[in-house]
Amino acid sequence: YIMTQLCWDMDQFRYWLDAIRNAGIWLPVDVGIMPILDQAATINMALSRNGCVMPRELCEIISKHWIFPNPFDKEPFDAAVEQKKKDFKEAGIEYTINQIDEYRACGINGIHLYALNKYDDVARIVKESGIVDLI
Repeated sequence: YIMTQLCWDMDQFRYWLDAIRNAGIWLPVDVGIMPILDQAATINMALSRNGCVMPRELCEIISKHWIFPNPFDKEPFDAAVEQKKKDFKEAGIEYTINQIDEYRACGINGIHLYALNKYDDVARIVKESGIVDLI
């Protein structure tokens, strides 16, 4: 089987999947998904780890909940930092569930969630996405 790296860009994924299928590659495909739970972790994974493309919708979620001066600052001067983190996580969970739905619609065979030690959040995503009922 094939297990992909992290991919948030559905257009890019569909293009790749069509290309391998058109080339006669019919191995099962498991997709790597990193749940969107934390601004700094999301940006770090995209920019410094593997150059993952961030689609416009994800960039808009990050921008809407931006923590000033930046999400990497240990002591941000943003008065609404805790609420922004909470709101970002909620928007990110919704984004991740929608992404899972889109991947499933493509006919993928499995999903590899990058849990990153966030068991409770990932369990919620798994449950709410309908992949498996863990509770």
